[in-house]
Amino acid sequence: MRWLKIVLGSIVGLVIVGYGALWLYAQRATPLTASLSDRAAMVANAEQIIDLGPEPERWPVRLFVPANTLQDVADTVVGTQYRMPFGNVGAQGPEGFLVAEIEELSFNPTDFLLRAKAQMKVTYAPVTRTPWWGGATVRFVAEADILPVRGAQDDPEALYFRLVPTSISPRVRLGPLNYAATELLSQVAATRLLEGFGQNLLVPLPPLKASVDLEPGLLTTQQGEFPVDGSYKMAASFDGRPLHGEISTDRLLVVSSGVWLLGGLPKAPNQSLQPETLPRPTRREETVQAAHDARALATAARLKPFERKSSEAVGHLPIAPVLALASRDTQPTSSSASSDDYQELSAVISEAAGTLFRTNLARNRLAGDIDLAVSPASPDFASGRLSFEPPALEWKKGIGLTGQWAATAHGEARLRADLSSSRIGRTLGAELDVRGSTKAAFPFTLGLQLVQNREGSAIFLVPEIGCTRLAIDLHQAGDAGPLFATPWYTLQSIGLRFERNFGGVPTTLPLIDSKPRYLPFPAGDPRAQGVIYPADGFAITTVPRTLVIGEDGVDVSLSLTARSASNAEQAAFTAAREALLAELRQELPAKRCAASPRFRLLTTSGS
Repeated sequence: MRWLKIVLGSIVGLVIVGYGALWLYAQRATPLTASLSDRAAMVANAEQIIDLGPEPERWPVRLFVPANTLQDVADTVVGTQYRMPFGNVGAQGPEGFLVAEIEELSFNPTDFLLRAKAQMKVTYAPVTRTPWWGGATVRFVAEADILPVRGAQDDPEALYFRLVPTSISPRVRLGPLNYAATELLSQVAATRLLEGFGQNLLVPLPPLKASVDLEPGLLTTQQGEFPVDGSYKMAASFDGRPLHGEISTDRLLVVSSGVWLLGGLPKAPNQSLQPETLPRPTRREETVQAAHDARALATAARLKPFERKSSEAVGHLPIAPVLALASRDTQPTSSSASSDDYQELSAVISEAAGTLFRTNLARNRLAGDIDLAVSPASPDFASGRLSFEPPALEWKKGIGLTGQWAATAHGEARLRADLSSSRIGRTLGAELDVRGSTKAAFPFTLGLQLVQNREGSAIFLVPEIGCTRLAIDLHQAGDAGPLFATPWYTLQSIGLRFERNFGGVPTTLPLIDSKPRYLPFPAGDPRAQGVIYPADGFAITTVPRTLVIGEDGVDVSLSLTARSASNAEQAAFTAAREALLAELRQELPAKRCAASPRFRLLTTSGS
């Protein structure tokens, strides 16, 4: 009996040891050497960026997103699934799918690059057949490199990163289901499911963008009164070619402390970051690995200037693109475009009714008092325009752009003149066109201001034209002869001097604001590429905190957060942004320039 107990005990012990060995074997970390080409491409991308600009300050446009801030973006992909067909494919499709789902994703800074740790579960979703192990669930912890990826052809400016698994560690529980889970584990390894997940999962990153848009159109309207009686309305508008510009990032550099979004330097030849770019290791794998490791260490040393300890996102916006917008030299020189190559402020006086002037010209023994009344010949009686030359601007630290804006003013009007006398019972009337031009120089400043309240914050471009008095004389064109010639008085001509202050802040342009912006996950048929995202996209919120006008641009610090969002939320985001900007504009310091218009009559009497 004793020997039977010994035999049974030995068998149980062997089973426990064997089962434990099987469990420990299943728990081991499996290195994925197939990612070597991906990692080599990542190093090559870093080298290319460093060759263009070996330190952040060499990049005119730059935004650093620290790892802790980037975590918000990673959280939006939790719940993403990857479905890989499994089994024979028939008329109804494959027998089933292996489904991997992200349950947790976190970033881990390392000595060289930012890496990720993902916890995932893998299950089997049947279509026509369920294998005996089909009810099992296996959980993994995957270590992965973060690989920057350029946008596809339909969106070449988009920036993404994807996860390249470097090792996987299954988390298999002890118990009867362990056999089924072990079989599922073997299928996952055989199909390279997790590697496929890393190849196809793209996580978009929001580029740093600041747009400058000034379209032709109405700027302002004002009511005015004529010196004697009546009133008019003046409408001013911006005419000419629209001003459009965008300051943005187009490159992605991953370092151990976070991610850099960089732009503003000439584009190097586009290097694809897809894993197929470089050959996978062959029998010379050890030699290839050693060469890659040496190259990675050398690149890591060159990345040190890009490392940061800041817990906030920090960015730099250059002034050069704004200077380029103000210069006509940046516009096309073809004959088809030259006619639109101008910038003007135009003004139209409409709804005019009343009397501009009433004056006594002379006293005659025969005719008595000779009086002149001048009024608009029609409701739309005058117009003018200011044609601006490209300004000579200078960037000043702490202020912004300053300089002079030279302009030529042109004006024209149609007047009604009535000549009467106190003793002769009739009035002589005439209508005439007057026109003229003059030159003026306007001091100009383009500043930037950070405005904050309880609802949010925004950085505005604030152009200010120094309040300048402009006077223009309008006269009859050519030698038309006397306007009025009578036996008792001759009036050779009349004219009009119009004076007005021009200046102030015509408009303000928002650069960065604190309301959410929608960023979609990659488009296309998700089932065709296997990736099913948990939402349409995510909302990225960039809150400007500080603003410093530096030597060559603007330095800003930002608070960046992200959350899952649907495409339907875009309209609400836009409405919220417009409401915030309208409110913040009210809090900008008022810099008014009172028009103080004045009309003066110019006359030339006959001999």
